[in-house]
Formats: sequence, structure tokens, C-alpha cells
Amino acid sequence: MHNLFEIDPWKIIESKFDPSKQKQAESIFSIGNGSFGQRANFEEKYSGPTLQGSYIGGVYYPDKTRVGWWKNGYPEYFAKVLNATNWIGIDISIDGEQLDLHVQQVKYFHRELDMQNGLLKRTVRVVFASGKELEIESIRFCSMAREEIAAISYAVTPLNFSGNVKFTPYLDGKVSNHDANYDEFFWLEDSRKVDLQKGMLCTRTKKTDFCVATAMRFSFWREQELLTIHPNVAQRDFYVENNFEHYLEQGIRFTLKKYVAVTSTINHSEFELSAKAIKRVRESEMRTPLVLMHFAPSTKQLGPISGKARTFKLKEMLLRSKVFALIFSICTKPTPEKMPSSILVLKVLLVKNTVAQLIGIQKLTACLFTSKRPTRK
Repeated sequence: MHNLFEIDPWKIIESKFDPSKQKQAESIFSIGNGSFGQRANFEEKYSGPTLQGSYIGGVYYPDKTRVGWWKNGYPEYFAKVLNATNWIGIDISIDGEQLDLHVQQVKYFHRELDMQNGLLKRTVRVVFASGKELEIESIRFCSMAREEIAAISYAVTPLNFSGNVKFTPYLDGKVSNHDANYDEFFWLEDSRKVDLQKGMLCTRTKKTDFCVATAMRFSFWREQELLTIHPNVAQRDFYVENNFEHYLEQGIRFTLKKYVAVTSTINHSEFELSAKAIKRVRESEMRTPLVLMHFAPSTKQLGPISGKARTFKLKEMLLRSKVFALIFSICTKPTPEKMPSSILVLKVLLVKNTVAQLIGIQKLTACLFTSKRPTRK
């Protein structure tokens, strides 16, 4: 059997970029914290084969089934977990040429999902058409300590030049589901705001009437020095952005730190939703270093596992990588037929305490038994 990725007790590792495997990699390297999660899409633009995906636990849509004679007995609707606002967006351009791994020459690529610490890391070196070479190092996570918070550290180092580089952090709610039965767009825009180094987008699902507010703030650093910048702002339907140019010196690392809060009417009233997202992200930006937002003070560092057979390591790795998808399938819309087997799987996972710590499974188990699940017509 040929493995697409390297095997490690706690990590999934991709050491060579293969555009033909990008969709599979986006699934395997996905992250989540039990409240929301996301496929491992690139922060910057990517024009190659990709499936953009950000998902909120409990937010769904009754997509009408394509019923035909071969589907007799199928229900009229299927509950679909919706692709929500893309919050990771950070576009980069040099001399008008946008960073795009499907276009530029990729000299080096390394991506890993660190499941012991819940971090998605990527290092890339690319060569632009002008010959300018840029190194990108990105780290992102969905916080385990603060379930409505996520953060990205996006570092750029010019390797063979000094010059202006344009940065565009944004939120984009104009997203679609690849598997929509009738190519329907499932969202309405409630409101949006944008100001210097911050923005907010609030959207609402059609039919089920869930509201989701996504807020961002960002800062810009030269090595360990916080820089003052003067970005431009822009907005349109379902979209807000900041953009700015900065002169980068050769060999010096510049980092854009993006903080995001995602709130929904699963946990908040509609009237306080946007204000809560803005407050959460403002509080998070004040916490340094970034990783302090990730782990609760009481969380113990997970220790290394003992050496085991290669096959068993592979099984453990695949189990962890599939847990998030399992939780969404259970918690979004459980059915009586699924409940017994689902509960059994969750009990098994709860015995594996290290895995339970990693994905916050105790809280997710509770959603199966609580009487406080939201109801929608």
C-alpha cells in the first residue's frame, strides 16, 4: 500500500506539494475544536483544484433531494452542514503578481498537522515570475481553551530581494457547497463592518434561520517588533478586507497575526451575536503570545506514546484525523438509526483520554443527550 503522507505517532506530514492530491490533503489536514472547524485550505489564493470549507457545529440546511426512480424511499430533504464564511483569507502580491502555488514555482513545501498540540503548520518557498523568492511560514489553530476563537500566524521572508509586498487579510461569506443538489446559495447577509485592522461579517441561513457572525482583527510584526501600519479598507456584499503595502528587507521575517471569532445563534441570542464576536476577537488580540489562546491553563501537555508497530501507529493517526468528521455527522442532525452505533464509538473514544483531550469530545458527547438542542422549523 502506498501512503500519501508520512507516518508519525502524533503528526500527519506532507513533504512534497502535489496539486493532484490537494483536495485529499485539505480533508486529511483539517482542524476543528468541536465548535467549528475547517478544511486545510491555503490562506492565500489558490487557483488549482480545491474545495474551500469552513463549518459551524449545528448549523445546517435542509437541501432538497434529487429524487428519481432510482431513489425510491429517499427523504424529501437532507440536512446539509453548510460551508460558512471563509475566515483564513490572507492574499499576498508582489509587483502586481498574486501569490498562487498553482502558478508560481514551488521550490520547497512542508505541511504538517500536529495533533498533539492541535496546530496546522506549513512552510513554502516560491519563486515569482520576476525571479523574486519568498518564504511563507503559516501556523493556525482553532482554540481548545476558547471555543469561538481561531488564530493564524502568517510569516513572510524575502529571500533574495528587498521591496514592497502587498497584504490583504479578509473575510469572505460568498461561499458555496460543492455538493449542493441544485447549486443553491444558502446564505443571506445580515450586516458587515470594516475599519482599520478589523472587520465583521454576519450572515444568516435560508430556511433554518441560523445566524453566524465572524469577526477579525490583525497586527503586523517585524521580527519581535509590533509595527504601525495604515491599511486601506474595502467592502462589498458578503466581503470585507484591509489591504496595505509594506517594504520588506531581505532576510527579515515579517508576520501578520490574524485573530478570528466565530459566534452563532447556537450559543447566543441574535441581538447580541455581532457584539459578542467583536468583543471575543478584541479580547483575544490582547493575549500574547498567540498560543496562550489555544490551551487552557489546566490542560496537561500530552506525552509521547511508546514505540509501537507501524500498522498500529497508522491506525491511531487515521482515527484522530477522522474524529472531527464523525462528530459533525452525529451532532449536526442525529437520527435514531445512527444513535446506538454513534454512542458506542464515542464511549470508545472517551476511554482514549488523550484523544478526548485533543478534540474536546466530552462537550460534544453532551450535545447528544442534552435537551437544550436548538430546534428549527
